[in-house]
Amino acid sequence: MMDNEVPTFRITLLENEYINLKRISNNNIPLESINDNIKQIIDLLNQQNFNYLFQKKDLSELFPELAINENGYLNLNENDFMISYEDYINIEQINLEEFEILFKILNENKNLNLIKVFHVLSQYRSYLMNDDLLEVIDNFENHLMIDKDENFTIIKEEYIIEIKTEISYINNLNFKETFPEINFSELFPELPIKEDGHPNIDFRNYILPTEEYENLKLTFEDDSELIFNIYNTNKYLNINKVLYFLSTSNVEFTDNDLLKNKLYEFKSQVMMDDNGNFTYIKEDYIRNIKEIINSINEQNFREIFPGYNFTELLPELPIQENGHPNIDYKIYIISNEEIEKLESMFKYEDEIIFNIFNNNKSLNLVKVFYVLSRLDDSLINTESDFWYNLDEFKSSTMIDDNGNFTFLQPHIKFIKQIIETINEQNFIEIFPGYNFTELLPELPIQENGHPNIDFRNYLISEDEYYNIGMKYDNFEYFLFDIFNKNEYLNLVKVLNTLSKLDDINIDTINIDNRNYSTFSEYLELFGDNNVSMNENNEYIFNNKYYNTENDTNNNDKTISNININQNERDEFKTKNGTLTVHINNQEISFNKITFSLGGHNSRNYSKPGFNLKIRGGKELFGRRQFKLRSDSSEPSYMRTKLMCDIHNKLGLPSISANYIKLYINDEFMGLFILTDAYKESWIEYVYGEKDTTNLYKCEKCNLLFNKRYGFENENKEATDNQEFYEFLQAMTKAKSSVDVESIFDLDQFYKEIAIEYLSSSWDHINNQHNYYVYKNPKNNKWIYLIHDFDLDMCSELFEGLNECIKYDFKNFLYVPIVKKLIYNNIEHFKEILKEIVIKVFNPATLFPRIDEIKSFIRPYVQLDKTLNDNGEYPGRMNKNDDTFYTMEQWEASTEFEESLIGLKQFILLRYRYVCKEFSIECDPMYLDENMNMNLTITETESLYPTETETSSFLIPTSTFDFINIEATTTSIEDTILPISTSIFDSNIDETITSSVLDFSNTEITTSIEDTILPTTISVLPSTNSILPTSNSQFNEATGTLPPISQTTVTFKCLSEFLGYPCCSSELTTIYAEDEYGEWSYDFTKNEWCGLTKFEDSSNQDHSGECWSEILGYPCCKGCKIYETDSDGSWGYEFNQWCGIISSRCQKE
Repeated sequence: MMDNEVPTFRITLLENEYINLKRISNNNIPLESINDNIKQIIDLLNQQNFNYLFQKKDLSELFPELAINENGYLNLNENDFMISYEDYINIEQINLEEFEILFKILNENKNLNLIKVFHVLSQYRSYLMNDDLLEVIDNFENHLMIDKDENFTIIKEEYIIEIKTEISYINNLNFKETFPEINFSELFPELPIKEDGHPNIDFRNYILPTEEYENLKLTFEDDSELIFNIYNTNKYLNINKVLYFLSTSNVEFTDNDLLKNKLYEFKSQVMMDDNGNFTYIKEDYIRNIKEIINSINEQNFREIFPGYNFTELLPELPIQENGHPNIDYKIYIISNEEIEKLESMFKYEDEIIFNIFNNNKSLNLVKVFYVLSRLDDSLINTESDFWYNLDEFKSSTMIDDNGNFTFLQPHIKFIKQIIETINEQNFIEIFPGYNFTELLPELPIQENGHPNIDFRNYLISEDEYYNIGMKYDNFEYFLFDIFNKNEYLNLVKVLNTLSKLDDINIDTINIDNRNYSTFSEYLELFGDNNVSMNENNEYIFNNKYYNTENDTNNNDKTISNININQNERDEFKTKNGTLTVHINNQEISFNKITFSLGGHNSRNYSKPGFNLKIRGGKELFGRRQFKLRSDSSEPSYMRTKLMCDIHNKLGLPSISANYIKLYINDEFMGLFILTDAYKESWIEYVYGEKDTTNLYKCEKCNLLFNKRYGFENENKEATDNQEFYEFLQAMTKAKSSVDVESIFDLDQFYKEIAIEYLSSSWDHINNQHNYYVYKNPKNNKWIYLIHDFDLDMCSELFEGLNECIKYDFKNFLYVPIVKKLIYNNIEHFKEILKEIVIKVFNPATLFPRIDEIKSFIRPYVQLDKTLNDNGEYPGRMNKNDDTFYTMEQWEASTEFEESLIGLKQFILLRYRYVCKEFSIECDPMYLDENMNMNLTITETESLYPTETETSSFLIPTSTFDFINIEATTTSIEDTILPISTSIFDSNIDETITSSVLDFSNTEITTSIEDTILPTTISVLPSTNSILPTSNSQFNEATGTLPPISQTTVTFKCLSEFLGYPCCSSELTTIYAEDEYGEWSYDFTKNEWCGLTKFEDSSNQDHSGECWSEILGYPCCKGCKIYETDSDGSWGYEFNQWCGIISSRCQKE
């Protein structure tokens, strides 16, 4: 590989891991997951001290198979249990589930049968201390079947697993210790209890013949009812009797959550008559009623409501001496005719139960809940079912002036909950210093600081609700409509006004206020981020979190399609790979890497991305951690690259981007965008701080204190976030930029927001993610760092090009922190915005850059879109997605194609819009509405001589001057694609510095004795001609070109000017063509070669036009002037000086 060709990354994984990677991409059973489970199991066993756990047992008798050392520990080797790829393939062919495979592996291991070990351990589980090991043991034990020959098999039938699991709950309970006063031989003579107090119930007595089980399945649709009947008809032991005894005891079983949950479920499903016969409750309403009443009876009212006299408050409520109510749920059972009548009258089950409770003559439970809801509830356990039921009845009930109760429909219930949440807030404490009589005179606030808003003023009929609901796709719009049009009190105005108040007393909230977090969500929902005012001073709602549809292309994705659970499930990460990088005719090897599947969104596409970390103290391009991005969501492959280039052009700290060809296990995966990543190693490289604890990643946050938990420290060992929280508190309390200018890099923040605005970006601060914050130790200021640019520049979300082009800056002012820091300093921000537009965000700068990148990557895009021998496109491992852009679509996506929102189309129209919006004096040529869209580059900006096509695969960066800015610009461009990091300076004699590759810490295997890389820096004049770089004679030390007398060179073909060989005679296929002629590709050597022969211009007859021949220099093909002396004008092409033919250039 040479300087002007993309590097090739070759990842080598263990074959089985590579297969697993492919399977994970298709949601298949991951082999890695199975082996990881085995490793965890072995680790858990090796951590146990068996001498300590079984002090009174003879371990040689208990575990004769286990090799326990003198200290009581095992020394199991995980490799003795892990499965090979070949065995995995054989197992998978018999169509087993993942757990079945794991069971089979552990059960059939020749060295040690771990299933048998778990079975023995399960009988002594009370000795074990480790909850994780207990969970593993119970899981395998509940799936274990032992036949008469002591052979272990796995149970596949769900009902058997359920029965065995429930019986294990009972067997694990020590009845003698739990109920010391009970003689079970008299109470339960049929219950087999061992001397140690544990039952010994054999679950196999409840397994039915297959035919009988199938008949029962036809009789009982409910699995719970089926198991109930299996228990109830068993002659050996009726488990229902045992469960009923346990569920009606006063024991809470706090140490056994599994048994506790089973008993809670049982109590609501089963009832016993006076003769001790059990009946399964089929009716849902009865089960719900029984569950509600059980939750009441379980409470000790004297403890949770101390000081209240219930004989006076609720004389009809039966309360026992122990403080527990004793309500009989049977008094609420009604006839089938009555329940059918209620079901015909009411469509909500909650409303049916409400009416049953409200009309009961013995005890009106609606009244009971209403009275209880008005008492001090601070001692109630908010995790209890009683608390949940109390809150539900409180919010779904309305009482009139005559004391009659009405059930509220769900839409009214939710409105009531919102208003009650607002009423619960103490505005004097939360918003100190504000005069609400002046600020919101219409808001009724009591002397104690709490509002007293009457929710009844917001009641609407079912028809009104239906009509409003038809207008909107989500409930938030419905709420906005209800609150905004209310004549009694406009709650949109109230919440929007409150959301703008800065002096929130963070130190006092959330202490005694259980619902403040919910209140803050309402403030955010109706804050400036989602609500604005139109020209008529009317509030309008624009909830961005729900406007995610994009119908412009069938290949587009929407944010709502992201399956987070799938992303959590499909993890792939290995440390068992190696990396070889081919660049500049050298091979750089890394034997220690971590390779993993990429981020959330990319996994939904056919071609996923990856993460790469180089370990062992080695670096590549001065970095250790990279992202290999597929950017499948956008067709151009350029948005990430362009956004990174813009940052580097402006000298802003940023990730960098370039291109690579990727192979995994010698399989070509296609073209990828290589970026570095904001990690500790990036901070160390850029700022010199090792092991920083002040780099935070945002996943759902707004740079304010209330979203502090949306940040995650990149240093996993860091535990103290106090300094960061103090920063967020300061940002929250700040009223303007002046308040935080000493702790926050405002200029850098302004530039980032300006870039986001110019690129119509919605997926960073506006969407509360895709950015980091870091505290720079050199100035003690926090900085704002954005990343993930594939959705910028109108890539997704917007409904059409016009909406994207006119993306208003008001969208950023909806973000509270942006409004505080920029709105009050808007003139300074406008100057920064203007500077960025003039310097970089303009067609004159970006159009040539797009052409340069496009020319460079075209051959690799072509390869990326070429079917392989298997008829598949490279890297498309996710067969569940068919997103694919053709070569024609790729070409169009960079130009003026509206359907794909072409890059040039976006840039040009956005440029015009911003120039007009901010009154910037911009280039009139590009402001001309009649401009020819096919003219992407003007004559003065031409990248190539007029007689050649702009199809070069090189990336000259004559439009970008990448300079080495200490501790800010961290560009990979300087190293990966030297052509694309050429330094442009109009004064070519000026000394220029830039970084070069440093391989001092890398292992290089090469047949070339001289391992010093050729310089990757060239000088490009302001007029945009191409200069070769790989053999460039540019003098780094002086920043000048060599004297004219030193540049005579002889070549056989044009490709040799760039350091590429001439093609051998058998290579004739043309893959690319540019000003260096025709190119082919040698697939055996993985390198480009030249087909066009070099013709020495000194031997040509130019009819006297080439005046430089007599001086020993050829004539130029182009017209770019570098120097003028007494002889004439000089150009510089093909690594040598040449004479400008003025007559020809004048004609052009």
